[in-house]
Amino acid sequence: LHKVRTLNSFHQQLAYCMAQYAEKDPRLAPMIIHGTLRLWPATNTPKEVLFLNEVEEILELTQPPEFVKIQDRLFRRISKCIMSPHFQVAERVLFLWNNDYIVKLINSNRQVLFPIVVGALYKNSKHHWNGTVHGLTYNVLKLLMEADPTLFDECSAKHRDAGNQDPADDEERKKKWDKLATVFTEKTGKPAPGMPKPTGTAG
Repeated sequence: LHKVRTLNSFHQQLAYCMAQYAEKDPRLAPMIIHGTLRLWPATNTPKEVLFLNEVEEILELTQPPEFVKIQDRLFRRISKCIMSPHFQVAERVLFLWNNDYIVKLINSNRQVLFPIVVGALYKNSKHHWNGTVHGLTYNVLKLLMEADPTLFDECSAKHRDAGNQDPADDEERKKKWDKLATVFTEKTGKPAPGMPKPTGTAG
């Protein structure tokens, strides 16, 4: 049923049925998400947003042991969605970090997941054309930084090393990260990990 062109006309009911299965037997959650990933509509923006809605509903019902079974494949897809040129897709996937339970799952498995998503977030902060997506991207980056400053710094350093090509791009990125570092310092009273303490900041 996920394959049909008219999915939008009954997706709410279909997603409800899938959620009922996952709620009744949480062991089914990985199977449902794997099936969703297998049928992912990468070239159909409205359908992709529907799939992201459904993924969030199922993740809310996914227990930590089951989440581990799907985390790698799922977050590689999420990483691609973060970098989507379609702002509705990028915006919708970044809203996953507004869900406290999903954030808890992510943070509990951050050694695996942070390296997958940090690169995508970096690229968004540098290239994405939509202002709302930029704002959401920086919010997510801030959450990751606060969750584990050391791991975040390691992932950031690896990405910078891999993509360190254009000096002009480096300068632009530095300005953006200085801004993010300032926000981090203002909130925590500590310098951001791996970054010099912003000038003019107390403490």
